[in-house]
This record gives sequence, structure tokens and C-alpha cells, in this order.
Amino acid sequence: MTTLPKNVLIAPLNWGLGHASRCIPIIRQQITYGNNVILASDGISLDLLRKEFPNLESVELPSYDITYPKGKQLIWHLLKMSNKIMSAIKDENVLLSILVDKYNLDLIISDNRFGMYHKGVYSVYITHQTNIQAGRFSKIANKFHQFYMSRFNEIWIPDYEGINSIAGDLSKYKGGQNSKYIGTLSRFKYDENVIVKDKVLVVLSGPEPQRSYLEEIIISKIESIETDVTLVLGKVERIQKSSKKGNVTMYNFMTSGDLEREMKESSLVVSRSGYSTIMDLKALKKKAFLIPTPGQGEQVYLAKHLKSKNICNYTCQDKFSLKEAISLSENFRGFM
Repeated sequence: MTTLPKNVLIAPLNWGLGHASRCIPIIRQQITYGNNVILASDGISLDLLRKEFPNLESVELPSYDITYPKGKQLIWHLLKMSNKIMSAIKDENVLLSILVDKYNLDLIISDNRFGMYHKGVYSVYITHQTNIQAGRFSKIANKFHQFYMSRFNEIWIPDYEGINSIAGDLSKYKGGQNSKYIGTLSRFKYDENVIVKDKVLVVLSGPEPQRSYLEEIIISKIESIETDVTLVLGKVERIQKSSKKGNVTMYNFMTSGDLEREMKESSLVVSRSGYSTIMDLKALKKKAFLIPTPGQGEQVYLAKHLKSKNICNYTCQDKFSLKEAISLSENFRGFM
């Protein structure tokens, strides 16, 4: 008996590039199953997926338009934006009903998009933050998250349960039988035959304006570094651009293939401590130095957690120095 291909909608949140990038292996898997995949997101996340999968149909969803100013605690800022976010969630849920009929959907996979569930279609929600670490705001943040998670048929947690966990307390979940740990997700694969060079890869990512703040800090100091440096700005634009000055090569963005090659060949990767980036670093067994996004408790927790396990070091954004990052990384074992 021949199994007919399913129509699968995959919808990552547009918050930096992490949610979109970790959906890439899921998209590839669904394609290998012979399923028809429709991409759905907004902003740079949708731009990235369209570049990675130019032959797939795509849909633009309402934007959550999440930003936060310098110095603000993220959870507090999100609470102040809650009415705006709730409106976007309702809008995308209304649009989803139209998409269900248009594409005759059999499966919806949402990466942290709260409104991408439907009573008539099996709906999966992906998150590694089943136990949000937000200090005094943890209880209300988790209550809000649990409310929306309960609307999905299944919860996929991209981590390992128990002692092999990468996210630590963030991914601990007692939500019931509809949840499962699916292992870490990465678009990259380790290759032991790659020759690692004495160079540093710096990858910028995350929401504005913090991405731009970090770009300013790094560019103001990068020319004093003697080691070869590749700087990827994380600005997904229509055309890839590059420039070279001394030992520094700069790109506006890289596709997955280019970024995978650069990460494999670099002796050290400097990046945000976003979980999707961490999963890529683990997949490639890299040494890393992390810079948590200011005010983002999840990234601060992950950086501290990985330092406590002697995997990699970190520093806050305002105190970052590439020279110190290289030096401070020497005694850490890296991702293995």
C-alpha cells in the first residue's frame, strides 16, 4: 500500500535566526519522507528559510515584532508588550485556519509560535524552555507558556533527558505524556577529516538593537587582533556581501553551507549563547566563547551552566574583548 505524501506546515518564530536555523534539519527530514513542506514565518527567519529552500512554497505570518531596549530585563519588557504579542498570536491563528484549507494540511510544526495550532490538524510545538528561568518572573512566564503549550497535541523538546542534557534546568518538563525529548537539533554534521585552522569565527545574531550594539563593540576592537578572524554580522539581505581588511574578513550573512564550513575550520567560535547556536557547536564539537544577550535570562543561564561544566567560558557584552576571549578559552574542553 502506497503512503500518500503529507502536507506539512513548519513555522518558526522570528527572533534572531535560531528558531529558523534549528528547523532546517526538520524541514530536510520531512522532505526525505516525501512530504510537501510549506514554510511559514516572517522577517529574517523567513528570508533565511527561503534562501535555504528556494523551491518550497512559503507564507508570511504576522510579526510578533519583539525587540527590547538596552538595559531592560527581557521578561519585564515582554510583559509590557503582552497586548501587542497577544494580538499577533490571534492574527496568526486566524491566518492558520485559512492555510489549513488552502493547503489541506495534515501536520503543523510550530517552533515557539504560540498561535500555530489547529483543532482539526495534528499540531506540534517545539521548545527547549519548558522550565523558563526568569528570576522573580519565572512563575508567571511559565504559567503563560504552559497555557499555550496545552493547546498543542505534542511537545518536542530538542534536548536529552537527564545527565546528558545540554539545556539543564531549562528543558526539565513534567508536562505529561504529550511531550518527548527529541535530542539536539542542528543543520550541521561533524567531519573528523576537516583540518582546523588557527582562526576565530565571530557570529552575531539575535534581535535588535542588541545585535547592532555587539557589532559596534566588536568592530571597534577587532583590528588589534593578530589572529585571522571571520566576522558574520547576521544580517540576512538579498545578496551576500563580503569585505577584507588585514586579517579580518567580514560577511553580512552566510548560508548554512558556508557557515558550517567556517565553523568546522575555525579553532574558536565566538557567539551568543542562544540555544540553537549551542546545538550547532555541540554537533561540530567546537571550542567556543559565549556572549549572552543582555537582559535575556535564558542565555545568561545557559552560559553559566556550560561554564560550570567546563565546556566554555563567557562574558557580558559590555566587557567583551576578543583578545581576552581567545585567552580565556584555552582551559575549557569545548563541546564533545
